[in-house]
Amino acid sequence: MVPKQPRYVVNAGGNFTTDWQRIAAIAREDGPLLNSVPEQPLGADPATGARWGYTSEGSKPRDVVAGDIYTTLRYAVSHRDLSYTMSGLDPRRRYTVHAGYYDPWPWANRAARVGIKGTVVSDQQLFTAEPVAGTYTDVAPAADGTITLTVSPTRAPDIQLSWVMVARQ
Repeated sequence: MVPKQPRYVVNAGGNFTTDWQRIAAIAREDGPLLNSVPEQPLGADPATGARWGYTSEGSKPRDVVAGDIYTTLRYAVSHRDLSYTMSGLDPRRRYTVHAGYYDPWPWANRAARVGIKGTVVSDQQLFTAEPVAGTYTDVAPAADGTITLTVSPTRAPDIQLSWVMVARQ
């Protein structure tokens, strides 16, 4: 799935998977992407200069050699939140935020609250062995052109995220 007019195509965990490369190439044909790498800690993009990335103290990428955008993921530790901030967006426009959820350890009974810009968009996002995508529409960036997606654990296990895409509506 490649949304129309994408601005960010993030592969949480940071892997240059074959499908991420294909999705990013297709996305670039529909307009400039603001991220040039699959993932990074919050900071300036090495090619575009846009400020974006993850924040979560001690979070880690899942250590897999081969995989796809669902199976290569970033997970939080010590029951912390995991957030991705994307900037450089037009505050006069509306955006759709897409997020991928998958649990390679499905016996953990994992769930999370998902928020965008501090507003809860899903009270109980379940993580299962079946990959799923959440779609959150009509998102207005903050006045500075920033959108932040935050995933917070609602059950005992820590949470994770597979991917994030942000597209203009």
